[in-house]
Amino acid sequence: GGQWEHALALLDGMRERGLEPNLVTYNVAMKACERSGKWETCVAMLDEIRARGLEPSVISYNTAVTACAKHSPTLDNVLLLMNEMRRNDVGPDMVTYRTAIAACEPHRRADDALALLDTMRRDGLEPDLACYKLAILACEAAGAWDAALDLARARDALVDKENAMKAAMSSSNLAAAGDVEETLVAAAAWDEGSSK
Repeated sequence: GGQWEHALALLDGMRERGLEPNLVTYNVAMKACERSGKWETCVAMLDEIRARGLEPSVISYNTAVTACAKHSPTLDNVLLLMNEMRRNDVGPDMVTYRTAIAACEPHRRADDALALLDTMRRDGLEPDLACYKLAILACEAAGAWDAALDLARARDALVDKENAMKAAMSSSNLAAAGDVEETLVAAAAWDEGSSK
């Protein structure tokens, strides 16, 4: 048997000894299922967790989302899990979104990748460079070249913003150290480089 079978046998063995598995134990078993490609078993464990009086955590859901993203034949299972997370007041995090957006590429689902970026923003998470890269790949796979180009522009604007913040932090740190001349040189060099 595989690692996942061993993990499930350990859960059964705990219960036979009168020990009740906790959320961490279930999450470890779910991870074994995810790594073994047993996405359906992984998703079913969410129901088992609830049946035992526990609430799945963001880690539990992210494991199930990852299992579906890697092994399920359809992207819809990933999207259904994300909706379930919201219904159960478990907010998707950056890991959830990156995984879901990455799953859009092999299914050529550019519209879903774009919708996930929008939903992410509505959930108060700002897409990072990895999210943009993954969404661009999904758009390219789907032949949505205009959307891919728009995302590349947004990604480049984010890079410019991050570089400006790094330069400001560096200048602030230099100024705090009392080296005004070095601060001015660094600021001028950044300004010159950013205007090219």
